[in-house]
Amino acid sequence: MQSKDYSTQLAVLFDNAYIKKYGYDRILDRLIKDLEILETVGIEIDGKMIKGSITYVCADSLGFNLAVFN
Repeated sequence: MQSKDYSTQLAVLFDNAYIKKYGYDRILDRLIKDLEILETVGIEIDGKMIKGSITYVCADSLGFNLAVFN
């Protein structure tokens, strides 16, 4: 097993038929609006307002993996 998913999160779930009916732009528009709210307003968790966004890091080296996951 050469790769592992440590933090894969589901962002959008939709039926394949909706792509033909509405197109990707309309489906992903809701995700973009939700991300804008998360970045500007935030969400309340345990009485605290938390702001965030999406990040993606891709690397293929042992040094990177040891630095990030240990």
